[in-house]
Amino acid sequence: MVDYFERLHRAVLFIEERLNEDIGFREVAAEAAYVSPWHFHRIFEAVLGLTVTEYIRERRLSVAALRLVETEARVIDIAMDARYDSQEAFTRAFKRRFGLPPGRYRERGVKASLPSREPYTVKALRAMAGGMVMEPRIERKEAFSVVGLAGKSSQADNRIPALWAAFLPRAGEVPRRKAGGGSYGICEYLDPSSMSEDSEWTEFVGVEVEDEGEPAAPPAGMVRKTLPGRRYAVFTHKGALDSLGETYDYIYKTYIPRSGLALAEAEDFELYDDRFTPADPANSRMFIYIPLAD
Repeated sequence: MVDYFERLHRAVLFIEERLNEDIGFREVAAEAAYVSPWHFHRIFEAVLGLTVTEYIRERRLSVAALRLVETEARVIDIAMDARYDSQEAFTRAFKRRFGLPPGRYRERGVKASLPSREPYTVKALRAMAGGMVMEPRIERKEAFSVVGLAGKSSQADNRIPALWAAFLPRAGEVPRRKAGGGSYGICEYLDPSSMSEDSEWTEFVGVEVEDEGEPAAPPAGMVRKTLPGRRYAVFTHKGALDSLGETYDYIYKTYIPRSGLALAEAEDFELYDDRFTPADPANSRMFIYIPLAD
């Protein structure tokens, strides 16, 4: 069993001890949380509501705000300790965060709104992970193959809808489509050595095809992808796709941290079969497969 809240707490403490150092989310994941950066990034942001980089920036600014009202340190020294290259850059970031430049903030003596003296406790982290209740089924899915289109996407620039829009009119071109196999949106796993919080990943959208016999060549511009057999936690999303983000928030903010399940460093994917009925959202169902370590 993996206690993700303990690992998040270790990560928060690690950040707190190194606020004056150059640290990034990969160092925090590897040296404090002992979790794959791919999964750590998702869980950290889901539970705390900020990416690791955003959290570090917020903590540095909060500590800087306290120093402004509790000490007589020069603004330039506070800016340097907060890892800003210049007082001007620090002033811009500070004003965006607190609505006042550092000098005016010091005059008013206001305290920072984020916790500045103590990092989040394990208890606090657990309390933050509230929300809906949804129990997945644990399932072993055998190897399967999909033919479709691949393209890059990121959190900042979601190009997945455009990828589906390009594929769906051509789905009928795919040879040897498996009857009842459904359509898949596969999020390819990123190598942690090359990953950053702003990394793009490869998204693959397509339909399941027969694996028996000699595989047919994909249509022009399409590719074939085969996923090996493995265990998954399978979550059912009910309703319209515009609330899909709430289901993902539940998965990474509530269920996985509390379940203790060990996640595999592998692709997760969405399955759309005949139960997916976007024209009738009240009865629509689609399925999210999260890979588990064997």
